[in-house]
Amino acid sequence: MSSREGKGGGANNVNQACAACKHQRKKCSNCPLAPYFPPGHSQQFENVHKLFGVGNLLKTLKSTNKEMWPTVMETIQFQADARRVDPVHGCLSIVRQLKAQIEETSKELEKTNEELSAESMVGETPQIDIKPKNLAQPSATSRKVRKGKSNA
Repeated sequence: MSSREGKGGGANNVNQACAACKHQRKKCSNCPLAPYFPPGHSQQFENVHKLFGVGNLLKTLKSTNKEMWPTVMETIQFQADARRVDPVHGCLSIVRQLKAQIEETSKELEKTNEELSAESMVGETPQIDIKPKNLAQPSATSRKVRKGKSNA
């Protein structure tokens, strides 16, 4: 046997209970939560337990297909962690932040398309720089390059 056997989490571990079973002070045998809350992840389980509760967590898992359990648990853990960071808004603050970034980027794209359309009407061939850049600010160097070509 290797030196790694017997360590870590999950139902294969005879020596240690998973974080969910530790919290409930019971022996971990055939626990459906063991793969998602290994012994060292007690804080993560506490976050999920505080938001959803063990009963609701088990009901949610039993109401979904087994192959979807990893995705369901990942989502539940993400929501619990977001609620720990922002107790008032939780995931909503992340959604709002992403929505604001999308709106800002859409406005920048619209402005860039207007600039390209105006330049193509003048007869210039538009030059598009596809390198990643800061989405909040248009590239100052691309404006200088275009101005330099029009003056020459």
